[in-house]
Amino acid sequence: MKCFRHSRAGFTLTEVMVASVILVLFLGAFFSAFIMGIRALDMSANHYRANAIARNRIQRARSFDYSSLPLLEELEVRIDRNGNLDPNGTFRRTTMINTNTVSAPHTVIVEVGVRFPVRTRRTLSEPLTMETIVATRM
Repeated sequence: MKCFRHSRAGFTLTEVMVASVILVLFLGAFFSAFIMGIRALDMSANHYRANAIARNRIQRARSFDYSSLPLLEELEVRIDRNGNLDPNGTFRRTTMINTNTVSAPHTVIVEVGVRFPVRTRRTLSEPLTMETIVATRM
């Protein structure tokens, strides 16, 4: 009788399965980190836009006539990502005008709050607020 020798070149089913599980775990971790990075990028972009919207509103208040400043007041107005009024806008802007500045007469405090969408919670953020003091020109 002849004895046949089988060559052992190649991988066993167990080795292939272990390699597949390791590859799946690596890809899962990679895609999870990728998705978290995209969410963080979206969040920081919305925060930057809200900051720019609030700064622009403050600048607009500075250009208004002192007696017309109360016309800027608004509460949770829907705006788009550029700060324009939009009934379908995802951002919300609130502008408060405080004329009761006893310690500094002839001044008005303008406070702007902007809320932006947070996709991880599917809600709006806490308001990003800015304020400034506007004095009358004499």
